[in-house]
Amino acid sequence: MDYNPTQIIRMCALGMEDEVLKSRTIWMCSSCVTCTTRCPMEIDVAGVMDILKEMAVERGIECPEPNTKRFHDIFMGIVRARGRMNEPMLFGHYKLQTKSFMDDMEIGKEMMKKMKIKYSPKVKGHKEVRKIIDKAGPKI
Repeated sequence: MDYNPTQIIRMCALGMEDEVLKSRTIWMCSSCVTCTTRCPMEIDVAGVMDILKEMAVERGIECPEPNTKRFHDIFMGIVRARGRMNEPMLFGHYKLQTKSFMDDMEIGKEMMKKMKIKYSPKVKGHKEVRKIIDKAGPKI
């Protein structure tokens, strides 16, 4: 990240829109919501990061982290299609698109041994999830 989440929020408050929308930070945010739950001001930091990504896309600002954008697009495509994340499918699609088949191999084996990678079947309401995502606005 080129700025931490607190700096991004402050830059937004100061009207530093161009700097924020061109930053790597908004794309590096994984929306884990840790910063949101810990924010003493009760700001939905993860939500702000998502909105900033959408604003950047709407304005045609290129993502400075192409693999991060690719990961996000794959992630959202799987959620749209299945109603929830399927980690093996996410990793498979990402590795195929980035052609980085052997990167993270050791970490992947350890995660599988510890049962950290879970297969999640399609949910019954996956079509409703797709409608919600489509209604929410532009696909980042």
